[in-house]
Amino acid sequence: KAAALAGNMLSMKPLTEISTVTGRPSVLARPRTKKKALQNLVDTVRQRVTSPKPIHVMIDHTGLVEEAESLRETFLSEFNCAEVLVCRYNPVASLIVGPGGVGFGFYQE
Repeated sequence: KAAALAGNMLSMKPLTEISTVTGRPSVLARPRTKKKALQNLVDTVRQRVTSPKPIHVMIDHTGLVEEAESLRETFLSEFNCAEVLVCRYNPVASLIVGPGGVGFGFYQE
């Protein structure tokens, strides 16, 4: 909790992932601006996509429609996307993520 409080005080936007092996979250990066956080998402995909096979992308947000759509356009222009879905978090998830949150997931065929 102390790390979360410190992150809020410093305006950090942590980029986390959930392990497909253990199911546990881990922090990939701690950018301080929303712009850098969104760029980190794109960079992470760029590092992990290792073949020309299509990717499937899901972007969730808590009201950041413009940012989510901009991220969608970035993925469509930079990657071979089979689909890019943009959705608003449901009310329960929005409470957990908080205002201004963006969730993201992808897999490659």
